[in-house]
Amino acid sequence: SLTITVNVTNAGQTRAYLAAITPVGTSFTYDGTGKLPVSGTLTAYAEDSTSSNVVEIDTFTVMVEGLNDTTFHGETPDIPSGTNLADCDNLELPEEPGTYVLTISASTDTHYIYKSQVFTIDKATVTIKADDKSVYVGDDMPELTYTVSGLASGDSLRGTVSLSCEATDTNTAGTYTITPSGAAVPDTNHYNSEIVYQPGTLTILSRGGGGGGGSSSGGSS
Repeated sequence: SLTITVNVTNAGQTRAYLAAITPVGTSFTYDGTGKLPVSGTLTAYAEDSTSSNVVEIDTFTVMVEGLNDTTFHGETPDIPSGTNLADCDNLELPEEPGTYVLTISASTDTHYIYKSQVFTIDKATVTIKADDKSVYVGDDMPELTYTVSGLASGDSLRGTVSLSCEATDTNTAGTYTITPSGAAVPDTNHYNSEIVYQPGTLTILSRGGGGGGGSSSGGSS
């Protein structure tokens, strides 16, 4: 659907600029934290530059609105001029996947400001990576472990991750694939439904060779 925003100004008002406000991104990935697509200091200038020609505007309003099928409205008025957006702890920011528009506005008898930025928050993709392992010929088979990435803090997988290896013993030197499978993403609308599985490698070394192991955050025997 088409969204049209109309900004009405009074006769005699001149546009001012937020030269210090710069984009930091138009596409973000869900991680459970609020997203702000711009950064910088709320200072108005008469020209689109950070010259000394400052326009006296006392306060600004930052608003974020959901677009299309995204439901969200966050509005923070009366932010003092000179405030760095990074220091605005009370900004109402979206964290759910969707499409949004941020606007920064202000007005005096002589000047107005209206700056907008459209951005999206995409669903996260969960990746399960089998950790690489190294042992020597004749050693016990190592515990197979895996690392999960893409989950927001506090979220966990559903079900159980399974790990299988081409080698069932360590009698023969060589490299063998470790394959992860199983489990499912959390039952929310925050994640793509398909998990990305990345294999690892078991390296069985001849005596006298060198090697090391891999890090892990989960395990399967």
